[in-house]
Amino acid sequence: MLNLYDDIVPGTVHLVDVDHDIQGRHLDGDQDIVLVPKPSSDPEDPLNWSKQRKGLAIGMVYCYTIGLGISSAVQYSVLTQITEATGITNAQLNLGTGLQFLFLGWGNLIWQPIALTYGRRGVYVLSAFLCVFPIIWSAYSTSAGEWYAHRIIFGFVGGPIESLPEISVPDLFFAHERGTYMGIYVFLLFGCNFVAP
Repeated sequence: MLNLYDDIVPGTVHLVDVDHDIQGRHLDGDQDIVLVPKPSSDPEDPLNWSKQRKGLAIGMVYCYTIGLGISSAVQYSVLTQITEATGITNAQLNLGTGLQFLFLGWGNLIWQPIALTYGRRGVYVLSAFLCVFPIIWSAYSTSAGEWYAHRIIFGFVGGPIESLPEISVPDLFFAHERGTYMGIYVFLLFGCNFVAP
C-alpha cells in the first residue's frame, strides 16, 4: 500500500484513491476521497470541527471581507460630491485611493507574520477595530493631506483582507473542499467593489 503522507511530492495532492491502495484517512461515506492534510485526533483541530462550527468560522471571515471590502470602495460613487464639499480634487482623491491599495499590500508585511505567530483571530479583530477610526475620519477630511493620511492608515490596518482569509480557508477545510470556499471569498472580495453605492 502507498503511504500518501510520506511519499507525496511537495506541491501536489493525491485526492482520489480509486484503487483503494493509499494508506491514510478517507472521507466518511466515500472511500475514494483522501483527506489532505491528514487530520489529527484532537477534536479542537479545525479540520475535525462540525460543519456548523466550520460554517460559523468561515462566515465570520466572509463578514470581515464584506465589511472592509465595502469600506475600501464606498467613496468611488461620490467623488464629485466629496470634491464639492471639501475642495479636494478628483486627482487627489484618486491618489489617496491608490495609496490605500498600496498600503493594503504593504500592511501584510507586518500583519501576516503576526497572524502566523500569534493567531489569526486577534489579527481579524484588531484589524476590524482599527479600521473604524480612519473610516470615521474620512467623513471629516477637509484637505488632501488628511485624505491621504486616513487612506494610508485604512490601507495599512485593513491589509489582512488581502491575504488572511486565504490562509484561514486551508486551516478549516480539506484540499477537496477548499475551491468552493476560496471562490466565495474571491467573489466577495472583488464583488464588494460593485456593492458599495
